[in-house]
Amino acid sequence: MLAVPQLLIPVIIGLVLGLIGGGGSVLTVPYLIYIVGQDTKEAFATSLFAVGVAALVGALYHASKSNLVLLKSVFFGFSGMLASYLSARFLVPFLSDELQIKIFAILVLLIAILMLFKKQNSMNNVVDSYSNNLVFNFVGVFFSGIFVGTITGIVGVGGGFLIVPALHYFLKMPINKAIGSSLLIIAMQAFSGFLAYQKEIPLNISFIFYFSSLVTLGSLLGSFASSRIKTTILQKIFAVTLLIIGLFMLLS
Repeated sequence: MLAVPQLLIPVIIGLVLGLIGGGGSVLTVPYLIYIVGQDTKEAFATSLFAVGVAALVGALYHASKSNLVLLKSVFFGFSGMLASYLSARFLVPFLSDELQIKIFAILVLLIAILMLFKKQNSMNNVVDSYSNNLVFNFVGVFFSGIFVGTITGIVGVGGGFLIVPALHYFLKMPINKAIGSSLLIIAMQAFSGFLAYQKEIPLNISFIFYFSSLVTLGSLLGSFASSRIKTTILQKIFAVTLLIIGLFMLLS
């Protein structure tokens, strides 16, 4: 079990996930490796399950608020599930722990940079020209799901920071519905990746359930607060935090 001060960290991880629709995994993996002391692959597997449970609970809450677009989410989610399972099952066994951590750290740094310096207008101009092209939109979502799912399987990241923009730009979802829908997609991909990991490595199931319950509690708190708090400043603070984490993991 975790010491009392450490109990707050999983709750905070879930809080971030509920507030901004992503970010749970990029905090969970470093915490499990450097503080809890798990092996790399076990940390990725634990992260997938914990974030999957928390995301599912958050998605149910958003569904009760009509902030979840089920059909489009499932379409995105199934392509991501397939990629997540296949990459975790057949690609991960050939990757060293060191390489996985480096890939994870680079991804964290990229996410942080995008959050700090993204220019939404340029993306809107590119995608708006295709806004009435249904085939383009769904093809874009399908391949986005494959891409994000592959990342999820390799480094245990749910991909909320990639899913939310894909739903918003390709399928023209309002940002609140994109966040709610992303949580369902994260859950689908995370559970798929976890199933592949648990076939390959021994896992501490009791710890996984205990840790997941704390993350889920935080996710619920974040979901409740998401409609009452402007998350712009939170995202900038979170991005700086990711920069520090990514640099630490890459250099350590």
